[in-house]
Amino acid sequence: MEQEGDYLAQQGNEDGATWLLGNLASELAEKIANSETIATPEMYFSFLMKVLRAIYDSDSNPQVVYPLLAANKEKLDDSFARLFQKLAIDILEQVEQNQVQEYAGLIGNFSNLMQQFPLGNKVKNLELAIAGYEIVGTIFNREDSPELWGMLQNNLGNAYSERKIENRADNLEKAINCFNQGLLVLTREDFPELWAMTKTNLGTAYDDRLRGRRADNLEQAINCYQQALLVRTRQNFPEKWAITQTNLGKAYQQRIIGERADNLEKAINCYNKALLVFSSDTFYENCALLQNQLGNAYNNRIQGKRVDNLEAAIKYYNQALIVRTQDAFPEEWAMLQNNLGTTYRSRILGKKANNLEEAIKFYNQALLVFTPDTFSESWATTKINLGNAYNNYIQGGHTHNIEEFTNYLKQAIKCYHQALLVFKFDVFPETWAMAQTNLGASYRNLSVTHRDEKALKLRQLAIKCYTQALQILNPHALPQNYILTKFNLGIVYQTDEDFQSAYNTFTDAIDTVESLRGEIVSGDESKQKLAEEWNELYCSVVEACLKIDKPTEAIEYAEHSKTRNLVEQILTRDLKSIVTQEEDLKKLEQLRDEIAKLSNI
Repeated sequence: MEQEGDYLAQQGNEDGATWLLGNLASELAEKIANSETIATPEMYFSFLMKVLRAIYDSDSNPQVVYPLLAANKEKLDDSFARLFQKLAIDILEQVEQNQVQEYAGLIGNFSNLMQQFPLGNKVKNLELAIAGYEIVGTIFNREDSPELWGMLQNNLGNAYSERKIENRADNLEKAINCFNQGLLVLTREDFPELWAMTKTNLGTAYDDRLRGRRADNLEQAINCYQQALLVRTRQNFPEKWAITQTNLGKAYQQRIIGERADNLEKAINCYNKALLVFSSDTFYENCALLQNQLGNAYNNRIQGKRVDNLEAAIKYYNQALIVRTQDAFPEEWAMLQNNLGTTYRSRILGKKANNLEEAIKFYNQALLVFTPDTFSESWATTKINLGNAYNNYIQGGHTHNIEEFTNYLKQAIKCYHQALLVFKFDVFPETWAMAQTNLGASYRNLSVTHRDEKALKLRQLAIKCYTQALQILNPHALPQNYILTKFNLGIVYQTDEDFQSAYNTFTDAIDTVESLRGEIVSGDESKQKLAEEWNELYCSVVEACLKIDKPTEAIEYAEHSKTRNLVEQILTRDLKSIVTQEEDLKKLEQLRDEIAKLSNI
């Protein structure tokens, strides 16, 4: 978030500043001397007077004010936070009418500095900033001081966007309201730079927004960034242009509307534009951020060869680690370790077992920083990723004995249960649901290491996990996750020889696959890729159809999928027993011939 504005126009005089520390200080000190709410209010008042004087004398220079704040960090406590608003109001009530705005400006600049102060308790610092802004907002109004009022709304919006206490969703709504209020006066025509800055901040607030439809919020963010770039050109404002390009790239990377492949290409283009300004020599932190974002984009990229995209992602993550070291940037370093783990988990080059071992190592590195107490959500996310790596390891057949196989699965189950301590149903429903899906997969895999009642009990646990996940996952909001969970659930039913339940579950999943095919507008190639992605699902439903004597449906699903192995699966069965209608047999043979022709193209 970008902050702007000096609320103190240096049109006062030295006598005014001296009076502030002289007569006013004496009067207010006497007024609060008998306060019963705070043990030593005079100490806090004297401290505030020194800070305001430093702000006045230095023209709000952080190099002057921050050392004073650092030397008195112990005074930036709860008592001062409670007293500050009362002191600020008392100051404004005591000064002459023609000096009110000047002293309100001092308080506003104090808020600006507190919002950016890097030391002390950042949560309390931000609350002090918000208290100051709200007081100043009672002095400067939209009609008489449009520019100052607009900047105040922008800075208050920033503070609410970053606020750590109260309800996060409510704070973001307040931030959005502040930015929109500011834009009523900070128009492109009258204040182009301030307009572009506020538009950029509004875009970030929409990007973070928790209320409303995520797709709509991202479109609002993209629109704000694009508007800001009408003013923030590379020629006139290179650094701010690069910041906005970075934000726009992030929004495109998350975008829901439009083709996923196109959105990722737009994101990569924005990041590469920003790198034209943020070179590693002069803007190493910005450069590292962009390299991490590029790594994320290439990790998910659809265009180009998958093998090349994953290698590019690894390259960018490793470049970012040159700056984001564990000592200097522990949180960012840990996130890069997590990202590298995810990329190695999918890596194509090299031996799969070695890549998965590397992924497990990277996730464990991240957990050196991410703990349940310090970064609970990041810790839980990494735990899920680590559990997935253990699952991938055994699914790929990389374990050498049953003991190792079982150990990895138990590790995965432990990781998912730990993550679910943070990702609870009522707070993080979607993440909770996916953790349940993954946990179900682990129970299902573990069941193959046991026999009889123990295996049945583990499969029942898997069914319970999948069923719980489907309370949240639905074919409209999260279709891919819904299909995956339904498919896994059907496999368990199939293992239990409950073929009717397996059939019902597989057909629910296939209905969603077919609906996705209908929504794809980019042509037959994309539709065919979707069918190939879920080829195993079609194989499973064909098997279920044959088990419950539905040969015609088996043929129809084979036709939908257009894959040879499904037709061969039917043809290898006793046709006389499963295909009783001559038209079904003719349709099946015609389908086989059609697939053969396609294979020779």
